Amino acid sequence: MGDQADLAKLLASGRYMNTDVWKGTRTPDLLSGVHGIAIDMFGGYKSLEYQGWKKHPVQYSTGTKVPDFHWITDGISEGSAVWLNVGWYKYDRHKNTYYRVGGHWVTLVGYDDSILIIHDPAPRAGRSFANEYVHTSTIGSGTLAGATSGLPRSAKGYIVLGEGMHVKKAADVGIIDGAVKFRLTHSAKQG
Repeated sequence: MGDQADLAKLLASGRYMNTDVWKGTRTPDLLSGVHGIAIDMFGGYKSLEYQGWKKHPVQYSTGTKVPDFHWITDGISEGSAVWLNVGWYKYDRHKNTYYRVGGHWVTLVGYDDSILIIHDPAPRAGRSFANEYVHTSTIGSGTLAGATSGLPRSAKGYIVLGEGMHVKKAADVGIIDGAVKFRLTHSAKQG
């Protein structure tokens, strides 16, 4: 395998994540892509799980629609990875409703109390590599709405990504719609 750009092209290909240049990577494609690349490159893995409301293959489901902060941060260890599906939302305070206007995947690399440390591949996060220290809070009430299948639903308990998050211009806030937790087997890490 060549450099990181070659690996990114391979991961984004139809063989793995089937990433669309304009629409990005759908949750089912990310999960099946991680499964496929782990089998092909490492010969297997220990676990691949999803929490969130987006449509996804049942074999990866934890049955949890509201991503849990502690479950997410528990995925930070050697031989593991966590990806967060951030929904971009416009907030209508009069209706206490968050309207979804897009989404984006980021990688979680660490945490400190209620701060998540992420790597964000979006150009709006800057051209050079940087850890992003993102403050979080939990929504107490309201509705998540939008044209995406699975909405509307209660917003209660969802994690807001606040200060430190590079929010898409069309949105007011980022909310964790879902999270993927992946762990390699001990033998795969050695491989």
